[in-house]
Amino acid sequence: MNESKSRGSDKIASLSPEALQKALGLARESYKIERWWKFGQPRIDRIAATLNVTKLDELGKVLTGIVSQHGSAAQISFEGFPYGTPILDGVRIHLQIDQTPAG
Repeated sequence: MNESKSRGSDKIASLSPEALQKALGLARESYKIERWWKFGQPRIDRIAATLNVTKLDELGKVLTGIVSQHGSAAQISFEGFPYGTPILDGVRIHLQIDQTPAG
């Protein structure tokens, strides 16, 4: 008898930009996801993304939301790169979310 065991990764649907935004807990109008990648099969163990924050008055809120996701379940790291001369047009944030292995 060959039973198919349910795995946690079987419950993960294809991750969409909307799901990434929901996971980060941020307002959609604060930034745009320019690129994103997921790594790991069948379990997603890393997400990398580039966010573009063009509403500079929302930058603090976006960064606070990113930092608040860091914890025992996920390790968050990011770098910000301002762009625009002579007036700042926005900040691109290169984000990496690494899932902490359960165990």
